[in-house]
Amino acid sequence: MAYQLWLDFGAGFVEYSGSLFGRNPVRRQRAIYNDLKPVISTCRFSLIRNTALVTQLLTTSADIPVRILDGEAPYFVGYVRPTFKATVNGSHGLEAVEVEAVDLWYKLDRTVGTTRTINGWAVSNPSNKAASLLHQIFYDAGIADSELSLAAVTATVPSITLTAGSGTYRS
Repeated sequence: MAYQLWLDFGAGFVEYSGSLFGRNPVRRQRAIYNDLKPVISTCRFSLIRNTALVTQLLTTSADIPVRILDGEAPYFVGYVRPTFKATVNGSHGLEAVEVEAVDLWYKLDRTVGTTRTINGWAVSNPSNKAASLLHQIFYDAGIADSELSLAAVTATVPSITLTAGSGTYRS
């Protein structure tokens, strides 16, 4: 398996495949739904002692988008969180750094930031995203339109109120 690692520190995706460390540098953990709620999948990867890259990972204060390909096939898409902590492997200085990325569902754990009442919107309406319940909830949670691929669900929600600070988008 030839993995490709791509990270975006704000100027577009850059390939860091040459910085992967070890025989099996990438390990993905896929989660299944828990009580019909989406759960967060993770992917860990090991990096060689590239101090410039490690410094960027440790000092960036925003989510770092990550894409991992297995050959040419998509393997994992997600983020390295800004709360990333380095795990240093090696007894004599920096040998490798273990990094954990999470998929985009972790953004649903953010606290609801906007109070709004929604009446009569479709569950999912890709042709009218301004009146699509799922699109608006995902946008409020910080998920970009380019990260979504939602099918149309024409059922309407009679009424729902989201109250700022009352919980997370997942709950």
